[in-house]
Amino acid sequence: MEGTEQSKGLVSAAPRIVTTAIDRRFERVADFAWLKLKHRPYLGVTVAVGVTLGAASLVGIPELLLAAGAGYAAYQVLKLNVPPSEAIRKVAKVEEGLV
Repeated sequence: MEGTEQSKGLVSAAPRIVTTAIDRRFERVADFAWLKLKHRPYLGVTVAVGVTLGAASLVGIPELLLAAGAGYAAYQVLKLNVPPSEAIRKVAKVEEGLV
């Protein structure tokens, strides 16, 4: 009976081990990507503009204005080390005045 309980404990621990390994792998990939984006901010700006332009065209927002704002916010975060929330606030304030 005791051996059965012990083997149940090992089986229930297996998903946590796999999840932890996946989390560690994701963190390493995310850290690597962040370092590359910090080293080459134009890549991050390009990705931000592309993703925003695609999403905005699906929703129907003025695409170019939104994409330019996202690109500028990404530039501020990656090159000038501005906190993301502050960069978004700045861009939203500018876009609000334009619309």
